[in-house]
Amino acid sequence: MQLFRERFAAHIRTQKWETIAQEGIVLAVSGGLDSMVLLHLLLSIRAKVTVAHCNFQLRGTASDGDALFVEQICTTTGIPFYAQSFETKTYAAQNGLSTQMAARQLRYNWFETVLENTEIHYLMTAHHANDNTETILINLLRGTGIKGLSGIPPEHALRNGHFQILRPLLPFSRAELANYAQENGIEWREDSSNETDDYLRNFLRHQVVPKLETAQPALLQTMHRSAQYIRDTDKNYQYLLAQHLKFQAVENQSYIIDIQSIKELPSPAAALRELLRPYQFTSEQARQIADNLDQVGMDLYSKTQARLLIDRKHLVLTLNGTTVAADIRISADDLMVKIPNFGRLFFTETSLQPPYPDGSSAILIDRAPLQFPLLLRTWLPGDTFQPFGMHGQHQKVQDFLTNQKVSRLDKEQARILLNGDGTPIWVIGWRLDERFRVTNPDKIGLKITLIR
Repeated sequence: MQLFRERFAAHIRTQKWETIAQEGIVLAVSGGLDSMVLLHLLLSIRAKVTVAHCNFQLRGTASDGDALFVEQICTTTGIPFYAQSFETKTYAAQNGLSTQMAARQLRYNWFETVLENTEIHYLMTAHHANDNTETILINLLRGTGIKGLSGIPPEHALRNGHFQILRPLLPFSRAELANYAQENGIEWREDSSNETDDYLRNFLRHQVVPKLETAQPALLQTMHRSAQYIRDTDKNYQYLLAQHLKFQAVENQSYIIDIQSIKELPSPAAALRELLRPYQFTSEQARQIADNLDQVGMDLYSKTQARLLIDRKHLVLTLNGTTVAADIRISADDLMVKIPNFGRLFFTETSLQPPYPDGSSAILIDRAPLQFPLLLRTWLPGDTFQPFGMHGQHQKVQDFLTNQKVSRLDKEQARILLNGDGTPIWVIGWRLDERFRVTNPDKIGLKITLIR
C-alpha cells in the first residue's frame, strides 16, 4: 500500500505536477474504481481538489445513484462538488453521434465550463494503463497513424491551451488500483455497462487483452513503454515536418505550401495526412491530394469546409471554403470603398496628364462617360472586356486571367468594375478596358487606386 502511494507521488513529482495539484485541480469523478482511487491518492499528497461529476442518464436510477454517491463523499470530506445531468441519447440523435461520442463531447464541453467558472486551469482524469492499451488496440483495428499508436497522452491542451488535461494514472494497471482500493477500504460504484461486450472496448477488455497477457504477462507495461517511445518519435517527426513543411500565410486569408517540397518527400501522403489533420481532412483525402499533385485546379473540402486547392506551384488552404462576394455599388461622391478580403479602392480627382498607370494598382479615366452608380462584383464566366492595348478586341475575362497565369485562387477572387450601363471599366488589379482610356489629357479626370 505504502509503496504504491510512494510510486504515485514520485510520478507526480517526475511530471512536475505536484505544485499544480496543490494549487488546485478539477478531478473528473464518476464514482467508479479508477476515479475514486485517484481522489484518495490526490488527497494523500495534499492536493486541492474540486470534483466534477457527469450524469449521462444512461442507466436509469443507477446513474442517479452514482451522482448521489459522489456528492455524499464530497460532502463528508468537504470537497467542492459540481454535477451536471445530460440528455445523452437525445444529443446523440440530434448530432448524428454514437452514444459514446456524444457523452465524450458533452462531458468535455462541461468540464471546460467548470474550469472557467472555478478559474482552475487543470483537469485530471483517471485513465490508467488498461485504458491506454485498449485505446491503442482500438485505434489499430480502426486504422491509425503514428498518433493513434501513441495511445492516450499523459497531458494535452483544451481550448487553445487555456486549460490542460492531466492523466496521472497512466503508468498503473487496473489491478494495482483495485488492490490499493481494497487495502484502503475505498468504496466505489460498479457500472453494469462495463460488464457487457456490446462495445468494442469492453470486448477487448474481456476477451482480447487477457489472452494477450497470457502470451505476454508484462503487456500493460510494454504497451505503456511503447506508447511513450512512439509519442517521443511523433514529437521529433512533427518538429522536423514543421522545419521542412508548414503553411505560410498569404493574402485573402489563405495559406500555401510549396508543391515541389512535398514531392521531394519519401511519402508525401503521410506528410499531408499530418499537415491536414488539424483541418479535418481525412487520410483518404490526403492520399488523393498526394496522388494528384500535378492536377492543377483540383480541390477538396474537409468536414469543416476548409478547402485545399492544387495550384501551379502551391497547395492553397482556405479555412472557410469559398463564398460568393457581395456586389458593391459605388456612388459619385464615394471617396473610398472597402472590398472584403480583397482591399480598398480610393477615388481622387486628378489631372489626366501622363504617365498613365498600367492597371495593376490604379487606373486614370475621364469622368465624362461614367454613369453612377458603378458596380463592383466578382467576374462571371460569360464576362468579356476590351483589354487596354488590344485595340478594341474583345476577350473573355476568364481567358485573360488564364493568359496572365493568375493562380486559381486569385482568379476566383478577381473583381470587375462596371459602368452604370454595364460596360466593363477595369478588371481590378490587372487591366483597364480600352474604352475608358484617356483621350483628352487636358481634362480633370478620376484616379482609382487599389490598396491591398
